[in-house]
Amino acid sequence: MTTPTTPSQATHAAQDTRIAQDTQAAQDTQAAQATTPAEASVTGSGSAAEDRTATITVRLFAGAAAEYGSDTALVRGSTVAEAIADLTSGASPQAATAIERSSLLVNAVSCTDHSRSLKDGDRIDVLPPFAGG
Repeated sequence: MTTPTTPSQATHAAQDTRIAQDTQAAQDTQAAQATTPAEASVTGSGSAAEDRTATITVRLFAGAAAEYGSDTALVRGSTVAEAIADLTSGASPQAATAIERSSLLVNAVSCTDHSRSLKDGDRIDVLPPFAGG
């Protein structure tokens, strides 16, 4: 692994490390809470909707991060729309507006289809509009 040479590279490296840790913690929690189909039928837990709900890492940038109060979040949802709804459910009205106006990347690829299915470990990046050059 190379050592970051600029403050910006060091910040990005720290963010990537924190995101990896958050993702691993979410996966560990989910694995600890998982039940087999036989256990689910005995206990009555584990609906089909819960089985399809994924844990998603969201990274927020610029104004969206400032309004939200954090640059990362873990959310749940089986689609992009559900993940964004989970993200904005406890957010301030200003944060929700900033997020709704933002462009989204899913796993580093532009996404305008909010019905797109998600799976555990996917990542959504929230990129608010910006100007300059």
